[in-house]
Amino acid sequence: GGWAPLLGQYGVGLATACVASLILLLYRHRSERRMVMSTVGAITLLYAGGAVSAEIQWTRPMPHPLSVRLIQGDIPVTEKWNTHQLDAVLNRYVKLILATPRGTMLDVLPETAFPVFQTQIPDLLHGLQVWSAHHHTQIILGIVQYARRRYYNAALDIDGTSPWQWYRKQHLVPFGEYIPFPHLLGPLVHHFLPGLGSFTPGNGSSTLHVDGLRDGMTICYEESFSRDVRKGVVEGATFLTNISDYSWFGHSTALPQSLQMAAMQAREEEKPDIRATNTGVTAIISPNGRVQAKLPEFVSGALNGKINPRKGKTPFGMLGDLPFLIICLFALIIQAFRPIQRTGVENDVQ
Repeated sequence: GGWAPLLGQYGVGLATACVASLILLLYRHRSERRMVMSTVGAITLLYAGGAVSAEIQWTRPMPHPLSVRLIQGDIPVTEKWNTHQLDAVLNRYVKLILATPRGTMLDVLPETAFPVFQTQIPDLLHGLQVWSAHHHTQIILGIVQYARRRYYNAALDIDGTSPWQWYRKQHLVPFGEYIPFPHLLGPLVHHFLPGLGSFTPGNGSSTLHVDGLRDGMTICYEESFSRDVRKGVVEGATFLTNISDYSWFGHSTALPQSLQMAAMQAREEEKPDIRATNTGVTAIISPNGRVQAKLPEFVSGALNGKINPRKGKTPFGMLGDLPFLIICLFALIIQAFRPIQRTGVENDVQ
């Protein structure tokens, strides 16, 4: 993981592939002393480079920690979108919000925690804004935003002292949130599944303002893509936040895999990462990619903790995949000008 702040996840994958190739080369030429020494040296260099990078502090901590509360509703997907269960769903989340300890600066609720349009619950949202002002606690919650005849998978930031802020999901799931080639495939898909894929991708800022800080937002699987996470960092984010709902995947490996992906993003950007999910894994991840604390999966509750936002950017945060692409380009150039060697089989045929 030491290469992550330098080269990103693709660079880590490349380093892993290089080590695997060198081990195979070492085995095939184990009787050749010079080749053995060169191969062992290359493997050592790769590991040493990663170890040195892991010790470098590319970013620096802010002077004051941020107290957060991550709420996990554990609402079964069969109930969440059932209109007859709407009051029960909203009440569960409201109760968890009202139980927030004094001194908490930020409450975070999962993706579409409120499975309605913001226009349908104005009184509830106003009440939360009043509560936010009284308790000095901001609330980020997932909700479906309806604006100008468009639908957005959105995060709403409620601050009792400021106007609402919105983050609209930018990287939508094909055939789930949008239909590729809508003029061609839309009529067919909507014939069998009316309303599927009706969301519009957002195109605004990737950050929200939280207690004077910038929060790099992602929704659902956006946290799996470095380019999506990096947008917030480029805008000056000092910590990362993800809201998700993986209840669609049940008890599959998608939940722990998503946590691992989030940990890689925290490592790449060297920023603390907080994630609130419906069924798991709700967690606080340190800037070095280690899970500080997490809730058990498939339980209703809240995770209270503190993070230290960090200023600055890693080399990957500044340059993205450019160094990795340059390395790949040089490798291709070297391979293109490398003399073609005939194999023993070809020589025997001739």
